[in-house]
Amino acid sequence: MAERQNNLLALFGEAGLASLTGARPKIRAEDIADARLTDEVYRVYASLGGCLQAVPLNPGAWDMIVDDVPVELDEERHFNRYRGVTLQSSVYREWKGFDLPLYQRFCAEREQDCLRAAGFGGYWTNPSCERMFGAASDPKVLDEPGPSRWKQRAFYDFLKDVQGLIEKRPVVRFSVWEEIGNVGLGRLLEANVAGTWGRQVVSQFHRRSTRR
Repeated sequence: MAERQNNLLALFGEAGLASLTGARPKIRAEDIADARLTDEVYRVYASLGGCLQAVPLNPGAWDMIVDDVPVELDEERHFNRYRGVTLQSSVYREWKGFDLPLYQRFCAEREQDCLRAAGFGGYWTNPSCERMFGAASDPKVLDEPGPSRWKQRAFYDFLKDVQGLIEKRPVVRFSVWEEIGNVGLGRLLEANVAGTWGRQVVSQFHRRSTRR
């Protein structure tokens, strides 16, 4: 993941776009309430099996900020049934930061790839995740209750998108599965060979980062 993310950062740098990493979204309950999204955030949390009375609002840092726009590179572990649940939320009705139908398809079609990448250890569950979503099933067993870490990751991706709505700036997402010139973006970023594909990625960023 780090190599692909670093190569994506380099693409933006070569295009003259200012980038930084390590910035964390500042998600506050009062901001969610002001945006009238509290009920929806709680509904999505509950639909994933959330078991805390107060919804946790502490996802990790953005992958990168490019030209003042949050950018996330979603690799294999982000596409599964739980992320699919969050993508059904009303917050995505007029979403522009990524291709919603394509993401929904990846969640349905790429779950086995997610299982290979995240069917074990801390990628499957840990104490923090279980406090949020309850005990997990055995590793690689997708029958309910399923993997608590997958649920946490899906919910935190959702929260970051909610923050984009609150700040009125898109969260631009790139999937390793989307194709640039009939080649998966993940493969292109791993190989990092010269070609027009880099310009196409930058062009996609500009289209997806158009403010509402």
